[in-house]
Amino acid sequence: MEHEGVLVGTILLIFTKIQSRDGSAIRCHVTSWYVQPAYRAYAGLFYLKALSRKNVLYMNISAQPTAQPFLAIHGFSKYSRGQFFAVPVMHLMSKATDCKIIKATSIPDAPFEAFDRDLLLNHAEYGCICFWCVTSEQAYPFVFRTHITRKFLPTPQLVYCREIGDFVKFARPIGLILAQRGKYVIRIDSNGPIPGLIGKYFDGVTPRWYKGPTQPRLGDLAFTQFAMCGDRLSLF
Repeated sequence: MEHEGVLVGTILLIFTKIQSRDGSAIRCHVTSWYVQPAYRAYAGLFYLKALSRKNVLYMNISAQPTAQPFLAIHGFSKYSRGQFFAVPVMHLMSKATDCKIIKATSIPDAPFEAFDRDLLLNHAEYGCICFWCVTSEQAYPFVFRTHITRKFLPTPQLVYCREIGDFVKFARPIGLILAQRGKYVIRIDSNGPIPGLIGKYFDGVTPRWYKGPTQPRLGDLAFTQFAMCGDRLSLF
């Protein structure tokens, strides 16, 4: 937003064309924004204008408590109420006994989606922890990004998998591979306890919001600012 050629307001939007088995769609992560105090009367209109595309799914995944009422006024709805903190290494048995974990850069010897491999390679370059869980039937992509919780405890956040059930299925091997990095607790977007996982649900922790034609699914924070701009990590 400008006034007489001077920048007085800005919004950072990250647009991505998301590929899936159902086709492609445009998604936008609404990150930070600011309007100079003298022009705050125009802030609401500025915000609405910037988020006016009807065919775009807008996501806000890090709204502060003071900003959340503002989101509701502008048509956003909450799709994830809290976080489930899973301890997958505590699962003594695996539901996929033939699972093997390979690097994101490796080509699985089982069927996989080309767009999943592209996503893994992109997020590996961003510094995320990326790998495949491979069975005799197919390969499953997983992406994590370390999140600093209270007392500076590094806790990986599940950034991407095809569905939460895949994480449940491979909880044991995922828990073991992350434990080798000293990471024992995993954060997962959730609306309650996740059946089949050992851990605890915390309501109201880092809720996620959306506005648009379709509701985002849990377990997909791909190509958000959090996934793209976090602390650089060594690749798996």
